[in-house]
Amino acid sequence: MPIQWTSNPQKVWPPGADGITIVPNGTAWVSGNYVTLEASAAEDSVLTGVVIRTANSDNLELEVDIATGAAASETVIATVKGDQRGGPGASTNYVNIRWVFPIPVDAISSGDRLSARIRVSTTATSNYFVAAQYYEKPIVGNLQVSAQPIKVIPSAANALGAPTPFTTPWDNGSWVQLTAATSAAWVVDGAMVFQGGNVEVEVDLGVGAGGAETVVTTFRGHGAGAGSGMCIFPLAFPLDAIGNGVRVAVRGRCSAIGNTPVISLSYREKPL
Repeated sequence: MPIQWTSNPQKVWPPGADGITIVPNGTAWVSGNYVTLEASAAEDSVLTGVVIRTANSDNLELEVDIATGAAASETVIATVKGDQRGGPGASTNYVNIRWVFPIPVDAISSGDRLSARIRVSTTATSNYFVAAQYYEKPIVGNLQVSAQPIKVIPSAANALGAPTPFTTPWDNGSWVQLTAATSAAWVVDGAMVFQGGNVEVEVDLGVGAGGAETVVTTFRGHGAGAGSGMCIFPLAFPLDAIGNGVRVAVRGRCSAIGNTPVISLSYREKPL
């Protein structure tokens, strides 16, 4: 029997309809306005994922917040990140992002308003469309959940470049620091990696002082063409290997001399 399972049906906000339309602020990394995703949750619920779509051709990075609460009193319960510089096998910049949460967010009460907002790395103001997936409680089965909000790093900033070697395929690039010291222990839910070009790529996540990093996990993906390469890596088993006060860094390597991969992490602070 699997560790995680449930017989609850997964549901969608909004059901049987286009995702809600959210619009960036017009200033880089400044959040746009919240838009209602669900006016009143029918039951206590857990958030299991977020889907983002657009048909514009902007070249940018983006973050979407999912929040609970009345207008002007929203509380963020999950933030997800994406990179709109192409889709798999395409030379366009259209985007379709689906984040799945290995540990659902248990922070939605019956009657809660759910809303979403977006911020992007440029001054573009194109429309984006967002939907969310969830389970209604009580959960039947064996499913780990947590009320801790999902966070990203870097936050409200471009994803971190993790250099690849420019002379030899699969040689390690240099380590690049994500944070000098965590303010709490982390459980890592996943990562977003973008690697331009038709190459395979690996990114190591490491902890420890500069020059003495220890690899705690490795993410692998590939770019499928000149205009693509975004990879979303939700971890089937979230990583509990980053303590409080720890330096965190990343490094990259790839199958051919190419562009620098960029990475951001999705994580929660402990205790869950």
